[in-house]
Formats: sequence, structure tokens, C-alpha cells
Amino acid sequence: MKIILLCSAQANQKALAHKIAANFNLVGVVVEKKKVKSNKLYTFKNIFTKLSNLIFLGG
Repeated sequence: MKIILLCSAQANQKALAHKIAANFNLVGVVVEKKKVKSNKLYTFKNIFTKLSNLIFLGG
């Protein structure tokens, strides 16, 4: 049986890939790298806007 592993770039996922490769026929690893959207970044302006909306507009 051939195995292709889909995982993230975290260290524990890499360790899992090594353990699987030691015991099984691991033919490939696909690493998912997620990009952070620019509107999800925590900037001072974003934090201030969210806090002011929460305080003055109630949500």
C-alpha cells in the first residue's frame, strides 16, 4: 500500500510523517501552508476600531 500524507507545516505533523515513513511505504507528503489575510492581522488601528465599536456601539 502506498501512502500520501496531507499535513500542515507544524513540527508535530513532521514527526508524524517520519513515524509513518519508518513503518509504511510513504511515497509523498503534501504540506498545506495557509496565508494570513491582511484584514486578519492585528494592527493598532484594527484593535482600536474594534474596541471603540464595542464600547460605543455595543457590538
